[in-house]
Amino acid sequence: MSSTDFRQLLTASEKEKAERLFRAAVTAFCSLVRPSRRDIDQLEELTLSLFDMVSVDAKRFVAAALSESPYAPQALVLRLANEPVDIAAPVLVRSAALSNFDLVTLISRHGPAHARAIAQRSGLSAGIFHFANNSVTPRKEVPEMPLHAETRKPAALSEDRPTAEETRQKLRAMMRSAGGHARFENRSGKVFDESAGFRHYEKLRSTALTGVPAFFQTALADALDIEFERARTLTETGSYYYLMVALKALGLDEAQAFLLTAAAFPSHFAHPETIRLFLERYSQLHRDAAIEKVGYWKVDSFSVVSARTARERSGDNADIAIPTAASLKAS
Repeated sequence: MSSTDFRQLLTASEKEKAERLFRAAVTAFCSLVRPSRRDIDQLEELTLSLFDMVSVDAKRFVAAALSESPYAPQALVLRLANEPVDIAAPVLVRSAALSNFDLVTLISRHGPAHARAIAQRSGLSAGIFHFANNSVTPRKEVPEMPLHAETRKPAALSEDRPTAEETRQKLRAMMRSAGGHARFENRSGKVFDESAGFRHYEKLRSTALTGVPAFFQTALADALDIEFERARTLTETGSYYYLMVALKALGLDEAQAFLLTAAAFPSHFAHPETIRLFLERYSQLHRDAAIEKVGYWKVDSFSVVSARTARERSGDNADIAIPTAASLKAS
């Protein structure tokens, strides 16, 4: 960046600065041949914090730029996919970051326009393609009818409903595994109990309010079914973002999530504006994206445990220490 560009950046409005940073961050990310998990997480956190400040053109640019990236942050892609179709179209048609569950949710939430775009995806499963087509109602199929014919309208429409509903039920069954509790399955193949937050909240609240971090971290590890060390890093970083992701994955409402986050990060909420920002960010975070991230944590934890077990069996564990997220942070 030249000195002239830098001066222009300093004198620009807050919105202009946010827009330049938004575009520059995505451009830099797309130039990486193989971005690390840290790179992906940093881009996700930065862009989501700027998302509401940037223009429609900037969102279109980012959607197009990330649509073919295999490393695009899941939460950012989902945020773009939930925008109007003139912004979302590139990611709806091409992004590999959208799972089958995401596609079904997007069609159900946004209707025909999103369904048309999703139907253009290559390699789309037959079930979702059928669901997308049944969700599209061409204008020519909804002619204006005289008042005396209104009694025939419900019967005509009802002919299409069973097919769409049957498809929807089948797709829901595909997205969830059998069992006593409803469960989500993410792209990593990890299954997450949808009712975990309801069952663990009382324990999370009581341990958070003790003021002893280890108690809350243990309860959080149990609720998320992750390693204690991973749960510990969620409350010992300089940002509450990853704790917020964990609580969203558990399905906690805004009040519950805020109470737990404020107990873990009391210094972050000294002003009403910081509370408003938390509630806004939490409401905009999609639960399926949060569950996806917890799935990555589970995979990472499994890899660490497997590596440790292998070294112990080979007798090398005394010579090689396994780095943890906390130790890397400390170093």
